[in-house]
Amino acid sequence: MNHFNMKLPSQLMSLIIFLLIAVLACFYIRYNSLYGLDDSYITYRYAQNLEFGIGLVFNEGERYFGSTAMGMAILLAGLSWIVDGLSTLWLGQLPWPRGDQIPLIAHWVSAISIGAIVILAYRIVLHHIAPHWAFLVSSAFALYLFPAEYMSAAAGHETYLFLAFLGWSGYLLIYKEYSFWAGTLLGITTTFRPDSLLYTVILAAWLFLLWIHSGFTESYRHRLILFLVGYGLISFLWFGFCGIYFGQIFPETLIAKRAQPLLGDFKSFTIKATSRELMQRLRWPIVMVVALLIFSSLLIHILSRKGLRAWWDLLGNRLTAFIGCLLVFGFGQVIFYSLLNVSFWFWYVFPLCIILVLCGLLALVDLLEGFRDKVMPTLFKIKVLVLVAVVSLIFINLNALRYDLHQLLVERNMNLQLTSYDPIIDYLKVHEPNGTSIATAEPGALGFKLGSRYRTVDELGLTSPGVAKNIMTGNLDYPFTAYAPAYIIVSWPGKYSPHERPWFSNAYGLVGEFTHPYWDFHLKRGAYLYKRKS
Repeated sequence: MNHFNMKLPSQLMSLIIFLLIAVLACFYIRYNSLYGLDDSYITYRYAQNLEFGIGLVFNEGERYFGSTAMGMAILLAGLSWIVDGLSTLWLGQLPWPRGDQIPLIAHWVSAISIGAIVILAYRIVLHHIAPHWAFLVSSAFALYLFPAEYMSAAAGHETYLFLAFLGWSGYLLIYKEYSFWAGTLLGITTTFRPDSLLYTVILAAWLFLLWIHSGFTESYRHRLILFLVGYGLISFLWFGFCGIYFGQIFPETLIAKRAQPLLGDFKSFTIKATSRELMQRLRWPIVMVVALLIFSSLLIHILSRKGLRAWWDLLGNRLTAFIGCLLVFGFGQVIFYSLLNVSFWFWYVFPLCIILVLCGLLALVDLLEGFRDKVMPTLFKIKVLVLVAVVSLIFINLNALRYDLHQLLVERNMNLQLTSYDPIIDYLKVHEPNGTSIATAEPGALGFKLGSRYRTVDELGLTSPGVAKNIMTGNLDYPFTAYAPAYIIVSWPGKYSPHERPWFSNAYGLVGEFTHPYWDFHLKRGAYLYKRKS
């Protein structure tokens, strides 16, 4: 009876955490229901065509690996099939076109993934501090994370699902010692983003170092082997499928992202650009809080031990190991992208934002654990000073945090770009009801809304075979000479615009200018639609 009474408060606090997450997730969906990224719609179209039975393709008949999140596309296709099937059974007839709910389902996946990150933090925190403190810290984390601007700026994207799986795989390995299942989960994560390979190497290296430090004991070798077997089993099946189906094991999008800076209209991914974007998204007080907490946690561990032993203790400490592996992955990803010289997009910084905030929270827990232990007065004083500084910085940023929460609860997030091509879509559906081909630099939402009968040619090479490789060699006319699209959309002016090429006026004629508030604001004109001359 006493045992039950002791557990009841903890269970009640866990229930409140779950209810808080559920409420915030509902507000998250409401806030972001009209928002999305055009890149996300590329994945949605793959999912749409898969549900239709056409295959895991962007255009029918083109088995092209044009999305880094093909696993996400498979997941969305399955969920959409279930939603459409259950809705048909319940309503008798679908009130929407089949596959039309994929963007909304993707937003729910994002909301659930953010909730999974909060639950992950809560589970880790419970390992180190009292349940009531864990409840307070985790509740504050949920109230910060859901409204954070960078958690909505990629709503419906695979980023949040990828990070949730990444974090839980580390938890299963480091905290639960479920090596095989940690590797299996990380293998599944690789289908969402190939970046998971880097985290696999980091976790395997951590296990390998522990094995060496333990004197090559059987238990650590067994854990390392099980982890690699679990990962290898899933990744072997996935890479095998990709090799057979697409003819390659990695997405072609990497070449397209490297080709984009060559067009002169896209800035390159650099550490400087990343730092600037990170500071803007997180805001400088939160960056200072995170840096102070992580540095202080590390300093206290080093001061509390002498010499090399301090570093080995950090490696063997579950909390510091979890923080360290995530940080190495986050910064390693930035270095890797900068070395490849890919194009820079603001959502590339979001994984590092989330990793830093999560690690900052866990570093705070590290400071709170054994806080009243005054065996070393100097360390106690450091902890007190750090916590005072952290509270002060959060107070400085309080208005911004309050603003983010107000936005989530009251306002609506919107991206007019997603509807900017709707007038052209309406025109094509009226004048080309049986389908046609159309070239554009933004194929995502356009292709998804047009449907599978319309072949969408991507001028930047993300979704069209051969385009990115030809851009790399300087053949910028390739999308038009190779695919001969019936229509071409000219929207954004740039270093290369097809309607300015000498061959263009002989091959294409202007259909019209299609206005939209998005184009009026950004270009002071509409998007031009050209049709191939007979």
